[in-house]
Amino acid sequence: MSHNHRSVTKTSSLKRPRTKESRDGYSPSNAAPSAYGRCPDVATFEKLDRIGQGTYGTVYRARDRRDGRIVALKRIILHHEESDGFPQTSLREVHVLRSAAGHPNVVRLLDVAVSSSARTVPFSGK
Repeated sequence: MSHNHRSVTKTSSLKRPRTKESRDGYSPSNAAPSAYGRCPDVATFEKLDRIGQGTYGTVYRARDRRDGRIVALKRIILHHEESDGFPQTSLREVHVLRSAAGHPNVVRLLDVAVSSSARTVPFSGK
């Protein structure tokens, strides 16, 4: 028997509680904690230009508004059936990158950022 659906893992640490503080029902000040502390809002990053796009997301060159550093920002594509969770492939990617932290040939995962409609993963720009 073949299954043609994608695995989705619902993680409360990557979703923010609904509030009446913003137009879309989300508030960065109420961001849920992640493995890196609190998940920043995607608005923390200023997109500068698009680097490329693949099956699982689009990568942008961006500036972190908090400290000005240049990062690679991967916006994960959420397919309709995955809108309530975080795609399993992306969770695996985050896990592998965290496991390989410090390796000279592997990009450094900085954080996981969220918005009401996207999951975004900022990487070191170096």
